Amino acid sequence: MDKFERTQRKKIEEFFDENNLNQPIGYDSEELKRCIADVVEIIKLKQDAVQSKFNKPKDQVQALKQELKSKIGQRAELESRLLALRQENGRLSAAIEDRASISNQAQAMLEKILHEIDRVVTPGKM
Repeated sequence: MDKFERTQRKKIEEFFDENNLNQPIGYDSEELKRCIADVVEIIKLKQDAVQSKFNKPKDQVQALKQELKSKIGQRAELESRLLALRQENGRLSAAIEDRASISNQAQAMLEKILHEIDRVVTPGKM
């Protein structure tokens, strides 16, 4: 018998003593003790039920905390990958701009060469 059961049993026995209910008509003391034990058991079951109601939300909170930590970790990983992709995008954009610039320079040089060829081939044009 644990401390809770002993305390409850003592309170019930004191109540019966104070109200002269120890020997109700038709009951012997053994049957009374069994009734007291049943009452204590019912109280303990109710206490366990209440306790489990309080523990269940705690378990759910712990599970949600774990899930949140996992999601935070996933987010950090995705942000890292996004940063790497943005850096790669910047590098590729710079390379495209460099190629466009080289292409424009080559086009200008080609036009200059064609103009020179036109000037040399077509006498009288300057």
